Amino acid sequence: MPLLEARGISKCFGPVRAVDSVSLSLEAGKCLGLVGESGCGKTTALRCLMGIQVPDGGEVLLDGRSLSDFPRPALARRVQYVFQDPFSSLDPRMKAGDQLREVLQAHGLERAGRVEELLGLVGLAPESASRFPHAFSGGQRQRLVIARALAVEPSILLLDEPVSALDVSIQAQVLNLLVDLRARLGLALVLVSHDLGVVRRLAGRLAVMYLGQVVEAGPAEAVFASPRHPYTKALLAAAVPGAKVPIQGEPPSPANPPTGCRFHPRCPEAEERCRTEVQELQTVGEIASRCWKSVSPGTPGARAAS
Repeated sequence: MPLLEARGISKCFGPVRAVDSVSLSLEAGKCLGLVGESGCGKTTALRCLMGIQVPDGGEVLLDGRSLSDFPRPALARRVQYVFQDPFSSLDPRMKAGDQLREVLQAHGLERAGRVEELLGLVGLAPESASRFPHAFSGGQRQRLVIARALAVEPSILLLDEPVSALDVSIQAQVLNLLVDLRARLGLALVLVSHDLGVVRRLAGRLAVMYLGQVVEAGPAEAVFASPRHPYTKALLAAAVPGAKVPIQGEPPSPANPPTGCRFHPRCPEAEERCRTEVQELQTVGEIASRCWKSVSPGTPGARAAS
């Protein structure tokens, strides 16, 4: 049974269907990468997994139970969220140690030396406890935010673009920290990023989103090695310096998505049927894809993705 699971969740904001029938699955101790362009719905999906946003349809399960069955403090002990901008998620008027101590006190977990333990866990010196957030570098602030999330000893971290605001050299350090923490603490991670290199460093499974839908999903290395959906192919091509990217234009408005395949106005492989026929997520081998050309009903081994 998955540790955390989204079953066909949808979330609307007025006419905009930000997340449309998305299913995701996270195993204990594993990392799921969620990728796509800005505005594709990946952050909204992540917030639904935390319960910050309540889906309009579908359900999110933790240990097989609906998130609504968990009191908020109990849910916070299991699942923690790391936001994209560490500075905005820290109180500029509180010292680092006090911010960690506040969380520990709120959950009845305070004990002698615990603040220093948490700082050491993320590679910060004990004297960091007496410093204010503005005195830290960007990478140090992200480490502090991760330490605060770990204070309640969660089993799951939801990471929303955790290194996108950092310099490349600092990104590598924070990613190495996450790799180490996952191994040492047995954490399960959901990592949202537009950077495929970041996701490849951590994720065992990958889900690619476009305009509110998952268009491809499977083991990360299998998707990287043999992508099925033209959008995934374009994302991978865009990650290669100097490569010609086979994708044109901007994503359509999520308030008025195209008929048929939502990617067809930008797809270099689109044909007439793509404009009208909706391809459901289908699995061939290890990879599920929403492109009818790669997983047509007649393809041997094709089956509907759960």
